[in-house]
Amino acid sequence: MTSMAENARRKRIAAALYDRGASFREIADLVGVSYQVARNYVQPDRYNARILVTQALADGHLTKADTCEDCGLPHNRLHAHHDNYSEPYKVRWLCPQCHAYAHPRQRRWFGAPTPRRQALPEAVPA
Repeated sequence: MTSMAENARRKRIAAALYDRGASFREIADLVGVSYQVARNYVQPDRYNARILVTQALADGHLTKADTCEDCGLPHNRLHAHHDNYSEPYKVRWLCPQCHAYAHPRQRRWFGAPTPRRQALPEAVPA
């Protein structure tokens, strides 16, 4: 188990590496922690928001949408996107592709950038 001083040192190093453009994977390898811990060191506000959304979903205080709020297409794996992490319960439900466009630095998480999906046109009666 690491001491509080060692954790604080790791967080400072992780933040400096992130500011220089290192990926979470690179930070994790250099600092000697898991990918998730490296991400949480660098972005504690995002971590806290994710935890609160997960708890709210489990408790039934927050419900997931059925369609992406950007492209309008139905998707079974929508992500909770926070425009402001200080408001953890205010989320937009986005498909992975639209979520990648909301976070340009992390687009590689979702694969190579591709053109945004377009909502299917409404059925037009013949």
